[in-house]
Amino acid sequence: MDAPAPPPRRRLPRARHVSLGAVVLFVSVIAGGIAFLLSEAGLPFVIARVIGETGGHLAVEGASGSLASTMRHRFQTRHGIVGEQRQRRLALRGLGASHIVMAVKPSTGATAPPASLALPLAVDIDHVTVARLDWQAGPRAGAITGLEFGYDGDEEIHRIRGLRLFADAGALTGEASLRATAPFQIDGAIAIVGDGPLNGAKLDAALSGTLPALAVDAKGTMHDAAMRVHVALTPFAGGAFESANVALEHVDLAVFHDGLPHTQLALALDARPRDGGVAGAFRATNALSGTFDRQRVPLTTAAGNYAYLSDTLTLAALEIEFPGGGRASGDGQVNLAANDAPSRWRLAVHELDFAQLHPALARTRLTGSFVADVDRARQTIEGNLAEPALAVAFAVTHANGRLDVTRFRAEAKGGTLSGSGRMELEAPRSFEATLAARRFDPARFVALPAGSLDGTIKAKGALLPEWKTTAEIAVSPGSRLAGIALSGTVRGTATRHTLRAAAIDVTADSARLTMHGDAGVAGDRLAFVFDAPRLAEIAPLVPASFAHPLAGRVHATG
Repeated sequence: MDAPAPPPRRRLPRARHVSLGAVVLFVSVIAGGIAFLLSEAGLPFVIARVIGETGGHLAVEGASGSLASTMRHRFQTRHGIVGEQRQRRLALRGLGASHIVMAVKPSTGATAPPASLALPLAVDIDHVTVARLDWQAGPRAGAITGLEFGYDGDEEIHRIRGLRLFADAGALTGEASLRATAPFQIDGAIAIVGDGPLNGAKLDAALSGTLPALAVDAKGTMHDAAMRVHVALTPFAGGAFESANVALEHVDLAVFHDGLPHTQLALALDARPRDGGVAGAFRATNALSGTFDRQRVPLTTAAGNYAYLSDTLTLAALEIEFPGGGRASGDGQVNLAANDAPSRWRLAVHELDFAQLHPALARTRLTGSFVADVDRARQTIEGNLAEPALAVAFAVTHANGRLDVTRFRAEAKGGTLSGSGRMELEAPRSFEATLAARRFDPARFVALPAGSLDGTIKAKGALLPEWKTTAEIAVSPGSRLAGIALSGTVRGTATRHTLRAAAIDVTADSARLTMHGDAGVAGDRLAFVFDAPRLAEIAPLVPASFAHPLAGRVHATG
């Protein structure tokens, strides 16, 4: 069984991570862009655009300083030297760049916010365009494939307007203002439309607070799931944020992938910085739990603690509840940096009811352990479960496109069923299985009459394009099912419409069925005799809805 992770495996946690990252990136890009334009390093870039605006009629010599302080230079027109001046206002119709690389060096501790962001002159830029911006902040890196915005600022305020940002995760639009004096109040609103890992996501966020303590409140949807996020950013306190709270509601896993079951998940998660990563607690509930045959997940709640550091998600103190009163506890670890996110799970299971997994299984109260190691090349799951009169142990491996049940053993009241099998997961999905029963009571595990069976089953075949099975079944004398003595052998190859090389000789108390030959194709011959002197004796073995095509041809003698 799959151990749950918060949120459901890889998709929702990554969506949250990218969503919050987009908000943080928005603030970082705008702050970095303003800082660059106002710095001494950005002065040549601005001057070059000023010269361009004059059509080459202006030449600038000996420029020094920055827009944030005093900008000193000499400029020359076609008519000669005009002299040294101080600019009090700068207005540009547009600035553009094809490629900018921005590297942000992470701080090793808390830093003081700036004393002032006031400009000595007013700056107004109608339109800034960057075709590509590559950014790096510590070990993190990414690319923005389009950036547009307008800017104006003076000694009192900075404003970003008409922002449009494009990246692999989607598009971001918005506006924001930042006061130039302490405590540097921020107000703004952004909207995110997801793409790639955030495909189908829409998020609206409001920015408030101050530059040292910025609050981000967002709400939106991802497909039919509702999302609410609150983040307290503290860029000068030695960490990117102080705390975060995320709430997801109405999450149906089947919406994200056709092969996933239907759910109605609600998730509450909090996060705080820890040791260079993020840690917190989570709780998930599933209002649409059910059995696997109904395409549901037999899980009602899951809660625990988590830590995310260096692309590794560690889950601890897991507490999981199943329908029917079953529960599990343990821990897990997921490597989100590697392909297919390899994971390790260790769970202790208590009072697990098999009937809550599938209605064909018997009711149980099993206690034991699950151990799972899952990576791209190989996945293994081992389980050992038991109750006073029942025990189940198994080992399953998935590797190289094949599922192997390397070990299976079920034991109840001194009877056992053991075996192994394999299945190729690619078409035609060929399979092989071998089972051996010794005084085995099937009613202890599945919805069948009680009994005591001795015998063997060997089967092989394929499931695609239509199922085909070649089987050898031997039921030893002394076996009983529903109080009826059984013995005999069954051999043959069956499909949905045909029976080939049949060799059947089975007795049930005084009744006997023999069958030899082929059936299902024109010209086939199948010889059979069904001798039942006392037909009522075997009635418990015949389902009330039995309607096999051969039933109308059966002749009972005696």
